[in-house]
Amino acid sequence: MRSPCFVMLYLLKKITELKRMRLYHKDSLEFLRAVIYIMQNRIILFGECISLYVLPVRYAILSDISISHNNRGAENLTSNKDFKYSVLMGLYHKDSPEFLRIAIDSMLNQTIPPEEYFIAVDGPIGEELQGVLNDYRGRYGDLFTIYYHPENRGVGAILGEVLPLCRNEFIARMDADDYSVPERIEKELAIFEAHPEYDWVGSNVDEFFDDMEHPVSHVIMPETTEEILKFARRRCPFRQPTLLMKKSAVIAAGGYKNVYRYEDYELIVRMLRKMTMGGGGIQHSAAARAC
Repeated sequence: MRSPCFVMLYLLKKITELKRMRLYHKDSLEFLRAVIYIMQNRIILFGECISLYVLPVRYAILSDISISHNNRGAENLTSNKDFKYSVLMGLYHKDSPEFLRIAIDSMLNQTIPPEEYFIAVDGPIGEELQGVLNDYRGRYGDLFTIYYHPENRGVGAILGEVLPLCRNEFIARMDADDYSVPERIEKELAIFEAHPEYDWVGSNVDEFFDDMEHPVSHVIMPETTEEILKFARRRCPFRQPTLLMKKSAVIAAGGYKNVYRYEDYELIVRMLRKMTMGGGGIQHSAAARAC
């Protein structure tokens, strides 16, 4: 049992989250509904993570690489010049127009550029953000697919809806406030070419606030299958904006769900569960650093 002090601190933390969500009201019924909403998401995630303690790991560790026997999507890997992938990015009204341009340009300037840039707009956005979208759509035409949803439902809900609509089997995730080094996709593709049985590849990250030239931390993520599964019991073992993944693998695992603040973690846990039960393989590429 948790102590009364722990419970009080936890409730105070929930109140802070509710204020940020603009769900804090004097109406106690509305407040209770909001608390239940967050608690439901935590319970869902907790249930998924618990399963990682009991599922067996059926993969050999060879030179820090997790090996599987799933060739789904392997036929899509040809030469670098012919490699096609979609960038998938969510966007909502609080995103910065300045950082949005930086994020988009970092993917357009990849040594292997995308065949599609899919931006899912979650609810109404302001004129500045819309102006950025209009600019890129005007300059690049059909390279950009802009999907609008009239209401803000959360990044998990909108990504779950649009991921199947992406044109390509390989999808590079990206957030509207992140930056990828120019060689990110090239280096991640190299892992897939060596191991086409993998379902997704990620990387370490540099974290920054406003100045990309002065990162505040370098985050080293777990790499082997054993390390990833152990880490996932407590925290998400992958950073979403570093992932290059197979669309079919994400859909097979159930796709993104509307789990507030944990949509990426919850998806990764489900994919790991599927992997341990005979699905695909995973790998981090420390060389493919995205920040």
